[in-house]
Amino acid sequence: MKAICLLSSWILLSGICALSAGPSPTATINFRVRDDDEKPVEGATIVASTFHHWEPAEGFGKDASATFKGTTNADGIVTIVGTSIRGDFSYAVVPLPGFYRGGGGEYKFANVVDATWQPSSPTVDVRVKRIVAPIAMYARKVGQPPNRLRIPEADRPIGYDLIVGDWVSPYGLGVSSDFVFVVNRSLAGNKVFNGTLTTTFSNRGDGIQLVGSPEPVSEFRSPRYAPESGYEPKLVNRIGRAAPDKPIRESGTPDLVYLFRVRTSLDENGHVTTALYGKIYGDFRFDIINGNPAYLLFDYYLNPTPNDRNMEFDPKQNLFSNLKDLDKPTAP
Repeated sequence: MKAICLLSSWILLSGICALSAGPSPTATINFRVRDDDEKPVEGATIVASTFHHWEPAEGFGKDASATFKGTTNADGIVTIVGTSIRGDFSYAVVPLPGFYRGGGGEYKFANVVDATWQPSSPTVDVRVKRIVAPIAMYARKVGQPPNRLRIPEADRPIGYDLIVGDWVSPYGLGVSSDFVFVVNRSLAGNKVFNGTLTTTFSNRGDGIQLVGSPEPVSEFRSPRYAPESGYEPKLVNRIGRAAPDKPIRESGTPDLVYLFRVRTSLDENGHVTTALYGKIYGDFRFDIINGNPAYLLFDYYLNPTPNDRNMEFDPKQNLFSNLKDLDKPTAP
């Protein structure tokens, strides 16, 4: 397959396409593209990029890449053949109408036999998510600078209202304590040794669960629907010891996805009669500066319809109407 240059927001090319000084081993990869219902996706263009050669330039020079592409058949499969010096390929799906952006990754061959990268003709599964039923939600990036959310006090549970988007009274305008946060610190003299942020809830049946670190290649990172069970009543985030006179900060893990349930009512048998469901992209992050809690950051999405577990957010239908751009989530 002929090498071509392709500009794509989903492939990071470190150079330009050029002919190598000598022959490189041949690589063959089969890409099998499926949607999130395991159905084959026909007409999806896969772009694969690999190191081609090094070019002298200012500083340390730069790598030049060769790029190859192909389009899936009715079975969602495309075979791409190219040459590669290192045997490592980055690949992505060109954005498709009716699908969320994503479906990329990397594949590295093991070794070369008779000028052919091995294993011979491997199959790589690629997942893309369909756009099905995006809905309006209360969605907010809490605590983004310069709109920092200061933690009012340490060692005291303080509620946060997800619909109002503020601490509950007397610290803010909130009414319902959907999340209840408390920051505790372990001190050595007047220095902070470590700290914890504990998140709890107000109602029996409320809770949160980690759904893992999904493939970061899809902009729609969460499950399509929140589960009906599995919610834990408490989550603890910890930060470790800092150098003397330095703040300690929890950067969090950006690829995490949490699902939560709040404002839950149960019947006499413990079954949910009504509840609100939502998700968090990333992690709860917090600072302790000069021994005191400082700022809290987290990105949340809340479905406003009771008992509706749909987690597919439409960024054009944010129910917060007065947010600044930095506070608006753009991921679905």
